[in-house]
Amino acid sequence: LQTDNTALRQLLNVVKDNREKYISARVIAGSGGLLSNMLIVNAGETNGVMKGQTVIGTRGVIGRISQVSENSSRVLLLTDINSRVPVLVEGNKTRAIMTGKNTSLASLIHLPQGAKVSVSDRIITSGQGGAFPSGLPIGIVASTSDEGINIQLFTDFSRLEYVRIVDFGLNNLIKNSQGGDSLKNALNGKSVEK
Repeated sequence: LQTDNTALRQLLNVVKDNREKYISARVIAGSGGLLSNMLIVNAGETNGVMKGQTVIGTRGVIGRISQVSENSSRVLLLTDINSRVPVLVEGNKTRAIMTGKNTSLASLIHLPQGAKVSVSDRIITSGQGGAFPSGLPIGIVASTSDEGINIQLFTDFSRLEYVRIVDFGLNNLIKNSQGGDSLKNALNGKSVEK
């Protein structure tokens, strides 16, 4: 299947996604709880960490880098009330926004009218907005009611010791497109002859 997939991609001339780079870091402070929906990790600017990078636990996305110092970084968890992530309900491709509730759960908002979401539906990143690439696992629908749709994240924050900080190339793409010579930067510094 992999050989067939590669051959078909070459035949269709599919544009490859940026190759992600990552580092692993240890959680040194904070925990997902009622009053603390952030983590501090022991990697910072000296390790190449940048604001906005995706942070992944052993089972899925847990948040993104919100502040960076020389040797440590702060992670804004998906459960934080300030967190907003464009997501998909994987089974039926329904788009929504997942927001934190400052509890162990998150919730879905801004669903299309008439959208059908069921308990145990899997939630993944949609890739919209440029904060996260598409298809990263987040969690499952824990409950649906008139009060809202609750999402249980795959990651158990009480057992989280190490995380992976991933650079999918989205930050550089956004930063370069705001610069003066965005075409040259987008082509990785290669000049284009007319």
